[in-house]
Amino acid sequence: PAVAKSKVMRSGSLLKIGLDIHREKFVAVAQYDHATARPPQHFAPAEFVPWVEARLREGFEVHVVHEGCGFGYGLYRALLEAGASCYVIAPQKLDEANTRVKTDGRDSHALCLRLDRYLAGNKNSLAVIRVPSEEEERARHWGRQREQLVHHRQKLEAQGRSLLIGHGWPAPAR
Repeated sequence: PAVAKSKVMRSGSLLKIGLDIHREKFVAVAQYDHATARPPQHFAPAEFVPWVEARLREGFEVHVVHEGCGFGYGLYRALLEAGASCYVIAPQKLDEANTRVKTDGRDSHALCLRLDRYLAGNKNSLAVIRVPSEEEERARHWGRQREQLVHHRQKLEAQGRSLLIGHGWPAPAR
């Protein structure tokens, strides 16, 4: 039993990684095959993909899950290019026990467990989203930028009308 605890099978083993992404750090929880998930590991964003590539060279089949965020899909594309499988999911509440304690390690652990269930056949455990192509992502950017600018302009117009009315001046509709 002591030898089995310390040894991880290398050939054809499955490595599941739950990843919580932030600008300055990535927090990953790894589960080898069906063993208990390991404690969280912290990575600088530039260190994570090379670490995954090293696991792939060791013979692991790597699956990574992370929530979609404002950083785009560059990590997804880099992991696919490296040879790993990557799942981007819709952001969601990961505190199933409703403990109201939110930490990056807990989120990564919950993602890792959900990935384990997903790969075991429970397709409802992850809300996987379709990742747009780079062209689609660029096209979305312009539309979203315009929507934000229109929203800000309308907000400023409303504030200006309110200021005019507050001082007894007539406020035009536009």
